[in-house]
Parts: sequence; structure tokens; C-alpha cells
Amino acid sequence: MLEGRGIISQETDAVSDRGGLPETLEAIVFRARDSQELLVALRTLADSPCRLEELSRRLLSAHERDLWSTHVERVESALQQTASR
Repeated sequence: MLEGRGIISQETDAVSDRGGLPETLEAIVFRARDSQELLVALRTLADSPCRLEELSRRLLSAHERDLWSTHVERVESALQQTASR
């Protein structure tokens, strides 16, 4: 599991109230260590294939933006612009 990412996966936005990102739009939040709430979250996702498809589409479109290499390029560019002033 990646710190700060969804408990189930990045794609689903099912997160625990500890360690996930419950403020993520459309996140399904369940209490940490509550297997019943986790089950409800998983069932919600399983019963909503259109929602999963849309979340997958958004994840794929954001892939390039979220790469570390892309982030580093943006930071380097900002630093260069600042240094050239």
C-alpha cells in the first residue's frame, strides 16, 4: 500500500479514515479495522461498474500528471523561472 493512497487501490477511492485521503472527492470512507464497513465499500464499488469505469478513466488520464518525473520537471521549471528573475 502506498502511503496517502486508497486502501483498496488508487483507482477506487475507497479509503479508511486513517491513512487514506478521505477528503478526495467521491471517496468511499470506511472506519479503519471495520471489516463490515470495508465490505460495504467494496460492494458499493462492485455494484457500480459505471462508477469504476469513470474512476479508471480519470486515473488513466491523470497518470502522466502524477508521475514523479513530471512533478520534478515542474519544480525544476519553477525554480529556473525564479532564478532567472
